[in-house]
Amino acid sequence: MKKITALLALIAFIVAQIPKEYDARKQYPECVTPVRDQGQCGSCWAFSMTGALSERFCIHSKGKMKPVLSAQYIINCDTAGQAGCNGGVTTDAYIWVVRNGCPSTPCVKYYSGSTGRTGSCPSKCDDGSPLDKYYATKGYAIRSSETAMQEDILRYGPISASFMVYTDFTEFFMMNPKGIYVHKSGSLRGGHAINVVGWGEENGVKYWICQNSWGEKWGDNGYFKIRRGTNECQIESRRLAAGLPKVDSLPEYAIPLESLPPVVDNAPIKIEITKEIIDIAEAAYLQAKRVNSLLPKIAKVVECKSQVVSGFKYFITVQLVDGSYRQFTVYQEPVEGKIEVVDLK
Repeated sequence: MKKITALLALIAFIVAQIPKEYDARKQYPECVTPVRDQGQCGSCWAFSMTGALSERFCIHSKGKMKPVLSAQYIINCDTAGQAGCNGGVTTDAYIWVVRNGCPSTPCVKYYSGSTGRTGSCPSKCDDGSPLDKYYATKGYAIRSSETAMQEDILRYGPISASFMVYTDFTEFFMMNPKGIYVHKSGSLRGGHAINVVGWGEENGVKYWICQNSWGEKWGDNGYFKIRRGTNECQIESRRLAAGLPKVDSLPEYAIPLESLPPVVDNAPIKIEITKEIIDIAEAAYLQAKRVNSLLPKIAKVVECKSQVVSGFKYFITVQLVDGSYRQFTVYQEPVEGKIEVVDLK
């Protein structure tokens, strides 16, 4: 009974210390990692880990170290159980950096966003100089709790989180880039990892402040708000992780990364063939026919998989009127929703 009372007292004390509003960008302006764009590669898991850990290096060194860790290096080198541009596990990426380190982005620049492919693991920087590796000394998962998330951000800096993305997510921010997202409708498109940098409240609605990896033109200069305290789209339970450049012991709410089952973000998932998907397929195929007018018309859409990248990717299989089958990849960019055929087989 005494232990339970003491724990409740500790929780009450922690809650009392948490401010109503907090923004790591204002607290540590010199440590803000630039908004990056993952492009047409399912690499949010690498951007989430490198973004949050980069800011923590700066925060814990009091601005003396300001690396922007290379997402490309993680995509290329952390291949055990990871799928590069087809998705990955953020917590596994933290484990990788603890064991192997990660160089800065100027050392190994990002290119998978335009190619949609990964490369070999480099042994040197792009310019031939030695890798300037940074090592995390600890990696941990955070207990699924609004308070634990807030406490960790207050203590150490931004954290990695993931959530489920629906079509109304992109639609909402096209119309209301500074608004607070609440999922109301639309179809599931997949899992996505981001960084949580703070929180606030507006007109009685609590929210998280998140940095996305879809470029500065998307959302509120690359950031967005999502409702807090309701586990909106699983953002408070799906996967919360962090790393520390230097610490004596893990916080009491931390969970060892190795003990968690893998949660893959950015992996393609099979989705229902709705009218929206049929419309996307026909519009994309019309683009292809403009290039090759001999292509027969679509008889029906057979299968579709979606992937959350910087926007959405669709991997569509169709049957044509001549009985043959075609597979093509369609990219839907996140700012205006324009579609583009990137591959046709």
